[in-house]
Amino acid sequence: MFGIERRMGTYKGYVRNYARPDGSIAEAYVVDEAITFLSRYLTDIETRFTRPERNWDLSSEDYKMDVFNHKIRTLGAPKFGNLGLDGNVVQWYLLNNCGSELDDYIKEHKELICLTSSRAQEWDNIHKREFPAWFKKK
Repeated sequence: MFGIERRMGTYKGYVRNYARPDGSIAEAYVVDEAITFLSRYLTDIETRFTRPERNWDLSSEDYKMDVFNHKIRTLGAPKFGNLGLDGNVVQWYLLNNCGSELDDYIKEHKELICLTSSRAQEWDNIHKREFPAWFKKK
C-alpha cells in the first residue's frame, strides 16, 4: 500500500456526513494541518503531538545506575511467581548488559575466580553462575 492510499484511508475515517464526503475530508485535512502548524509554535499548549505518552510515569527518585533510571508504569495487575533457574539467567543477562556501571565489579569478580579456581576453562561458567549472588552481597 502506498503512502497516499494510507493517508486517504485516514481522511476517509474523518467523514461524518456521507452525503458530502469531500467536504468532510477537506475540513479534516485543514484541521489536521492547522493542529500540526500550531503545535510547532505554541509549545505550552497540549496537542496530540506534545502530550506525554499514556504510560509515562514521572518519578522523583534519582537512581545512580542508568539501568534503573527508566520511568515506566506497568500495565495490569502484578503477577508474582518463582522463576527458578530462569531467574538466574535473567539476573545474569541484566547485570552483564547494563553498561559500564558494573565493569569494575565484573572485573573484580573475575579476578577473584582466577585466584580461587585452578581450571581456566570453567572461569566463565563459574562467573556466570555465581556473579548475581556475589553482586547482591556486595
